[in-house]
Amino acid sequence: MRGLKVAAYIREQSEKNFQCIVISLKEEFYNRADALIGIYPEQGDCVISNSLTLDLTEYPDPHAHEHDENYFPTH
Repeated sequence: MRGLKVAAYIREQSEKNFQCIVISLKEEFYNRADALIGIYPEQGDCVISNSLTLDLTEYPDPHAHEHDENYFPTH
């Protein structure tokens, strides 16, 4: 539950030109993000790190109704 409150706070602050980087494996954070950045190892003569990015703004927000003050969940 605490993760949901933190995620909601970050979302609220981001509407005010607030930016932050959150490092977490908790779904409450990454399923509400605008973008994801991943770091992964690549094996070779030596181990190096690569990164990937995913812009989530191209996909519909399944939590968009949570920002509507007139929305009341039924479950």
